This record gives sequence, structure tokens and C-alpha cells, in this order.
Amino acid sequence: MNKKQVVLIGYSGHAHVVQDILQLNGRTVVGYCELEEKKDKPSNLMYLGQETDKMVLAKLKEYDCFVAIGENTVREKTSRYLLDNGICLINAIHPSASVSASAILGTGVMIGPNSVINANASIQDGVVCNSGSVVEHDCQVGAFSHICPGAVLGGNVNIGELTLIGTGAVILLNLCIGNCVTVGAGTVVIKSIKDNMKVVGNPHQPI
Repeated sequence: MNKKQVVLIGYSGHAHVVQDILQLNGRTVVGYCELEEKKDKPSNLMYLGQETDKMVLAKLKEYDCFVAIGENTVREKTSRYLLDNGICLINAIHPSASVSASAILGTGVMIGPNSVINANASIQDGVVCNSGSVVEHDCQVGAFSHICPGAVLGGNVNIGELTLIGTGAVILLNLCIGNCVTVGAGTVVIKSIKDNMKVVGNPHQPI
């Protein structure tokens, strides 16, 4: 069976990266959904309208879709809405990424260039593992979290849902990071972190 053409939900810088990944995997990206049509359209993609419009939603069932929205809570809300309405969401895994055969990936996951997902890691729905990030063995990354470029999760780290691990941050092994946590860029986390906290620094401190 031929693979369906792909529509991006969201069309910003993050979406451009996702489009590159999909095309490198031989997928054809033909359009996008947004609040309004973009004036700058580098790839001349077709504008379908807003995904919440009933006519647009019906049209999306003809395609595979990817929610290319970087902000965690918006990505979650949009993804759940589309799934509840029978839209097929796919993964976007860059060919240069190293993903262990024993890793488990959810739906709507992005794995960026030169990222590493090691043995027995679990990456849940809607997670972004951005360029050059490392998710070590036996880690769990909760739904709709974002591991930013160059961030490193040591072995057996548990990341909650809707959490942001900033660019170049390091989470030491065997730690638990809660839901809706923000770890600032370059932060080194040496102890587990509870839900809804924001931390920065080396070693990390709450803000």
C-alpha cells in the first residue's frame, strides 16, 4: 500500500524541521493547517485552514498528519483533539538518529537529527527529542514533553508529562523529574524534581 501524503498541523520553524525529517524518510508533505495562511511559505505548501474547522477535519482523514507544534500544552491539546476525531498521527524520526530496537515509541513523536534513544527507553505520545539529544537506557519520557537540542538524560531517568528539558541540560542517572517541570538551558540536575517546578543552574536551583 502506498503511504499517504502528509499534512503538518502548525507551520513555524519547528514545522520546517519536521518537514525536512519526513521528506528525508521519503514522505511527501503537501499542506499545513494553521490559524491563518502564512505569508512566508518556503515550500509552497497548500494551506488547508484550521484543523478545528469541520470541513478541514473531514479532509484531514485523507492524509497522515503530524502535529508540528513546539509548545507542549498546545501540542497536547491539538493532538488529543485530532486523535479523538479519527485523524492518523505519524512519527517523524530523522535518518541520522540512533534508536534502539528495544526502545518503545508512542504516536506523534519527533526524533531529531543525531539524537540517541538507547536500549529499553520509553518515549510516550507527542514527545519531541530534538537535535542531538540523548535519552539513555531505561529512561521514560512522559507524553508531550520536549527534550531540547543537546540535552542528556542519564540512565534510568523518569521524565513526567508536559515537561521541558532545556537546551544542553543534563539530568543525572536514576532521577525522577515531575510533570510540567521546566529545566533551564545548561542546567545540571542532581536530585529529583517535583511537579510544576522551574529550575536553573549547576547544580540546579529552583526559581
